[in-house]
Amino acid sequence: MKNHFYLLFTLLLLGLSISLVSCASKTQLSQEEEKYLFENPNIPVGIYINYPPYQFINNNGEIDGILLEYFSKLEANINHTFKKKYYTNWQPLIEDAKNNKIDIILEIQSTEERRQFLTFTEPIFTGSHVIVTKHNDKEITIKDLKGKRVSVGAHFSIEEYLIKNYPDIILVPKPNEEACLLALYNDEADAFIGLETITKYLIFKEGYKDLKVHGTVDYDNKLSLAIRKGKPILADIIKKGNRSISIEEKNKILNMWLYDVVTPYEEKAAFFSKMVTILSILCLLSLLLNLYLFKRFKTYKKRMMKENLNI
Repeated sequence: MKNHFYLLFTLLLLGLSISLVSCASKTQLSQEEEKYLFENPNIPVGIYINYPPYQFINNNGEIDGILLEYFSKLEANINHTFKKKYYTNWQPLIEDAKNNKIDIILEIQSTEERRQFLTFTEPIFTGSHVIVTKHNDKEITIKDLKGKRVSVGAHFSIEEYLIKNYPDIILVPKPNEEACLLALYNDEADAFIGLETITKYLIFKEGYKDLKVHGTVDYDNKLSLAIRKGKPILADIIKKGNRSISIEEKNKILNMWLYDVVTPYEEKAAFFSKMVTILSILCLLSLLLNLYLFKRFKTYKKRMMKENLNI
């Protein structure tokens, strides 16, 4: 009886400890903020899915990516699931935000124009913009693009930056980075400027061997979450959720994804694991075959000796 009591007491302490750890991992929202989420269960979040490896459709037809995983962690930390609305083009997403059809944008760069109708969190991830050209071994800088045709994402922040700071560049807007690289590859543009992570991912994925990535443009891409103006409580909730994810957790998500998408399969741990499994199976089969042959040989040997004795 005494042993049963100690066992029950230990289990209760263990359960309490797990509960406390679980609570500690959640973001501490105010009563007003919790009430807001309870009364608004279907808060729409705009997600642009042509942004690999941040958001994209994987080989199984599922929406996947770095920021989807990041946002799932944010949802878990504030104990609320948002209603996702997916977009294949960027401009309709921006228009819906202006027209109050979505309340949150999963990833977006803060610009002067956008700050008129959106509130931004601290940046989630920061990346650089790079210049890409075709058949050019000479290093290119942005100053070399004067009078040149440069493909950029239509209504992306980099387009706004180039219009304001480099009016002599002839911009060739395209709906996404994939279309921009294709325009460059098909000689519709002389260069492309895009986010380094996405650009290198697409070049690797599509096998563009003739394209060269040059130096960075002096304009960082700071991906943030954005909340439409007039939603101060929601903005505070999202900002708290964003701050609840540590730099170490961000780097872990980022490094895991970038390693997975740019590392050749034969260099991944999964490849070595599969090879070890296959070799182990082959060794086992070889061992079983040898045992079988040895047994057959012993049987054959005994039979021959018996036949010789009978002669």
